[in-house]
Amino acid sequence: MQKETVGAYGYVTADWKEKDLPLDLWLEWTLQLFDRVVLALYDDVKLPNGFGRNPRLKTLRMRQPLITSFRFSTEGKAAAQKALNTDWKMMTDVDEFLPCRLDTSRLNKKYAYPIRYHHLYGNANTEIHDTYHVLPKYKYVIHHTDRAVLGDGASVEPPYFLGVKKRILYSIIDTDLIAAYKSVPPIAFDVWHTGTIRNPKALNKKWHIQTDREIRNRPLGEGERFLRSLPDVEESFDFKEYKTIWPKSYLTHVQDRELPEIIRNNKKRFLWVKSWDEPGKKSH
Repeated sequence: MQKETVGAYGYVTADWKEKDLPLDLWLEWTLQLFDRVVLALYDDVKLPNGFGRNPRLKTLRMRQPLITSFRFSTEGKAAAQKALNTDWKMMTDVDEFLPCRLDTSRLNKKYAYPIRYHHLYGNANTEIHDTYHVLPKYKYVIHHTDRAVLGDGASVEPPYFLGVKKRILYSIIDTDLIAAYKSVPPIAFDVWHTGTIRNPKALNKKWHIQTDREIRNRPLGEGERFLRSLPDVEESFDFKEYKTIWPKSYLTHVQDRELPEIIRNNKKRFLWVKSWDEPGKKSH
């Protein structure tokens, strides 16, 4: 039986360097793990040297949607998904790193499957955990056939696989995404997220833009709640103020062996906090 192909798709903006996104590392690593990668390039994106000629990479030039609209996050992903011709597909952002190739041999083609986020924070050896779900733990992004990209581009449409119990198959078959995100899926693929181990000024700017987008596009009240969950600072984010922003959050230590090799080999690039009050211990 021929092995099914697996591809990844997403988008990137022209100011990826200003945003301190690790596009060069992401391309180097992701092109090793997938049979095909499709990236939508918003406006005049300049890829890191050499990657534009990689036979596994396909790019689509697109006009950038309004940054204040959810279309900013969904249009590029939807177009890249459509252009990806692999059997299985994974929607991804360019700051997300799998530790190894996806094993899809046990997956059911009818359902979408989630990634399990490990949010690195301040440095590559620290993970932040958020019990309020502001920092998402799961996103349903792995699927077999093309699916609509939902909301702000976080997940694809259901049905989602939630497991089997007493020969009954459980799945989310509608858009009850809150129930899906709060459940603990029986199958999930670990992803190491570098979104909060980047330049604090770039991180602060990103959060301000994201907050404005949420307020403009969420139902009345939801955007304001999101606003209260993000740092209210003007210029640069202070990593050590995480308890002020997320009171129920805590940090844990990450061993080098747990990290994807590409992050482990480039730890100095992500070093914004050298040590915490109790390095290597759970901080409450």
